[in-house]
Formats: sequence, C-alpha cells, structure tokens
Amino acid sequence: IRKNVVDRSRRTLEYANNGAIGGAIKGLISVLDGKNVQPGDGFPEDFTTRVERIISFPGEGQDHAVCILSKHIAWLKGIDSNWVSSKMIPWFDLDNPFSEPAWNGILSNDWGSIQLVFEELKSSFSDLLAKISTWGWRDDVERNAYTWIVEASVCSLDSGSILSFDDARDCLRKV
Repeated sequence: IRKNVVDRSRRTLEYANNGAIGGAIKGLISVLDGKNVQPGDGFPEDFTTRVERIISFPGEGQDHAVCILSKHIAWLKGIDSNWVSSKMIPWFDLDNPFSEPAWNGILSNDWGSIQLVFEELKSSFSDLLAKISTWGWRDDVERNAYTWIVEASVCSLDSGSILSFDDARDCLRKV
C-alpha cells in the first residue's frame, strides 16, 4: 500500500496560503493595496523592508513568502518595476533556491495576468518543463505551464514577440 504514496512539495501556494508567513505576506499586500498606490509609484520603504526581512527568515516560511509574492508579480511590477526586476525576477532562474516556490506562485495565474512579465521570465521558462515534474506539484499547476506555452505561441502569431513556434516546440521537446 505504501508504495503508491506520492511525495508532494510543501513549497507551494497551497501550503503558503495556510502558513503563518504566507498570511503575513498576504497582510502586507493587503495593506499596500489599501494605500491606493498607483502604477509606477514605487513601494513604500516600510513595505520593502518588511518583505525583505520576512524573506530572510530561515525555514519554509521563506518559500511561502516567495510563493505568495510571485502570485502577485504582475500587480507588484506595475507598482515598482525596478524592485520586482531586481529582487523577484532572479527567483525564477532554475538555479536559484527560490525557483520552485516562485514558479509555483506565478503558475497559479492565468496567462493574461502575467503576459507582460513573461518576457523577463522567458529564458528560464524554456527549461522549466524539464524541471517541473521533479517538484511534486499537483497536476493542475503543472498543466498551467503547458497552457502558457500554447498561449504564448498563439500571442506571438499576432505580435511576434512572446514565444515563437520554434521556441514552443523546443520547450516541449525538453520534457
């Protein structure tokens, strides 16, 4: 009976939403939203200080913070593009220790909500599918990555800038 047990990752949005640190990050995001910051305003210093402090805590709370922040990356990037590009985008590099929770958080979004951020993630995304199956996620999150390939390649037919058909084929061949 025991051999059918699947080890699931705890570095996921599902765990982050139910953890104390995940709750703290969601609270900070809610406070930020309540301040009615406008696109391009930049983050208040108290927000970035608290977020960076929470991410420096040892343990799985770091993963939960990264996961929740990554889920909100498009909205956060609209407020402070420089901070997101310098602090969050590096998490998506598959060699970064935060890559698993970062990808899990962002993959909980539909394609339309992250389309504007995708260009910065494109180089890591091409190797993601080969790595994602080793992380022990639920199938629906993993399936979103495949959906994004299709969405990005369809969008490139119109604009030519997101993911070419050749890029999409290369992604799928790496699986």
